[in-house]
Amino acid sequence: MTPVAEKYIQQLLAEGTVTEADVKEIKDKVWNILEKNYADSKTYKPTPKEWLSSDWADMKAPIELSAEGVPSQATGIPLNILQHVGVAGSSYPPNFTVHPNLTRILKLREKTVVEGDEIDWATAESMAFGTILAEGNHVRLSGQDVERGTFSQRHALLNDQKTEERYVPLNHLVSAGKPVASQSQFTVCNSSLTEFGCLGFELGYSMVNPHQLVMWEAQFGDFANNAQCIIDQFISSGEQKWLQRSGLTMLLPHGYDGQGPEHSSARIERYLQLCDQDPYALPAYGTGKGSYARQHQECNMQVIYPTVPSNYFHALRRQVKREFRKPVDLLRHPSAKSAIAEFGPGTRFQRLIPEVLHPNPLREFNPCPEDMSMWSGNSPEPRIPLALVQDPANPVTIAADFPIPASVAKNQQDKPDFTLLPPNQIKTVIFCSGQVYYLLNRARALNTLRDIAIVRLEQLNPFPFYEAREVIDFYGESLQEVVYCQEEAMNSGAWSFVQPRLETAIKATKWYQSDNTQQTLRKFGESFVGGGLDNYYDGKKSVRGSALVRYAGRDVSAAPSTGLKKQHLFEEKMFVSEALLGGELKMPVEMESGIPRFF
Repeated sequence: MTPVAEKYIQQLLAEGTVTEADVKEIKDKVWNILEKNYADSKTYKPTPKEWLSSDWADMKAPIELSAEGVPSQATGIPLNILQHVGVAGSSYPPNFTVHPNLTRILKLREKTVVEGDEIDWATAESMAFGTILAEGNHVRLSGQDVERGTFSQRHALLNDQKTEERYVPLNHLVSAGKPVASQSQFTVCNSSLTEFGCLGFELGYSMVNPHQLVMWEAQFGDFANNAQCIIDQFISSGEQKWLQRSGLTMLLPHGYDGQGPEHSSARIERYLQLCDQDPYALPAYGTGKGSYARQHQECNMQVIYPTVPSNYFHALRRQVKREFRKPVDLLRHPSAKSAIAEFGPGTRFQRLIPEVLHPNPLREFNPCPEDMSMWSGNSPEPRIPLALVQDPANPVTIAADFPIPASVAKNQQDKPDFTLLPPNQIKTVIFCSGQVYYLLNRARALNTLRDIAIVRLEQLNPFPFYEAREVIDFYGESLQEVVYCQEEAMNSGAWSFVQPRLETAIKATKWYQSDNTQQTLRKFGESFVGGGLDNYYDGKKSVRGSALVRYAGRDVSAAPSTGLKKQHLFEEKMFVSEALLGGELKMPVEMESGIPRFF
């Protein structure tokens, strides 16, 4: 049988496309290449960089990062740049015709930035993008309906209502006499309904150059399930398998608002299950391998569920500022507003936000005293948003060159409507993540439950072990129980991830070591009542979880959520009661603005 190559040669010769000499020259060239490489292979010594998909010349290689730590980087920005970028991101040319409703939205954004108060989620995001661009880094965002934003919140690209001309405000930051002298390009583009293909492309794009913020946003977090192969095969494990580094950021809208099983959950549990952190080992103090200071540097990816616009701002900026790159899954739900002081110099991302109605328990916390540059740290004022701080004895700390926002000034002047008992009289500490915090916080105040502190886990992986430990010890021996509350079902959400890690942190506390606590925990274990929220119909409590952490949330479910609004609201009332009332399942006597009043 004549080989295919020989048939092809004969055809080319017959056509006159090549000559016998051309054929010989090509054959000799190929064989010489093969022979040379074969000979060189006998003495060849490979280097680690050859495994890398891209050679990032000015970034440390994985083998270097495994041997040494890198300092943390500041993410706060001076006031004049924040205001310039915030205003520019809400502006457009005078001859550009914007939809009347959008004109109102953009004017309100500009007002909040100028006044430095009530900055919403979309404005904080725009300011993060703009400040990254002003530092010379490219920003790229793709996904379904990202130009406008799924919830009509972003408006990164404007359309002229008369001419259909398109205008991207963040590509016009530079102007005479302004603090931004140059900028990089902002690319925002809607994609088709192909999550697998789009996420795969953005992953590849993120590996070319480390000096860029590359983001893919799912229209709802649920939709990321169509890209699960990319997440499993490449994003979560690519660095360990192939030294494949990426700083790709996945934005996954998440929150239970009664929109049904396909528009509620980003499936947090899937991402957390892929994380490579040991739940039973407390990282060491210091800066060496395996230390707490190097958590982010050594993890495979980060999972964040911020509750405050300013924390979202810092999470995005630190993706670009670091001297290494790790993927991040950023679950979010726009539920709060921030003061501009929360974005200023000295501020940074908060892994954990302590109770806002008590003094700051993290003031003296320092897990690497020998080299503070290695520690990503906490903001001088970690109790955010600042507008929620209503403790007259412990007012918020704001930098001198930043304005005191009206919402904070009002809190400092008025007598608070609700206060907590002193820390040494607190009986319950509730840990939670995401929008459920605002529901619990408002229900606690409405029902005057003054012996409950609520703490937010803003970053789930790497887990904030030591901050959790500091908070628990802050409340001392009066503490009777630690609760984790989530709005997701028990077999989903962050519960199965948080529970063993929170227990590890608890076992390292002075509180856990005391005899009084051991007696309290024994009684707690004896009081368990299984059955979940349906116990309400039998007049029973729901006390469940583990020996150290009580669970409050929805019952196990195959579907991410119910499709019935009535059932959704029933579950919400019950798990709020379960969390705040020691496991008691009590139907509210009335609802005030969607918040249950139990008494």
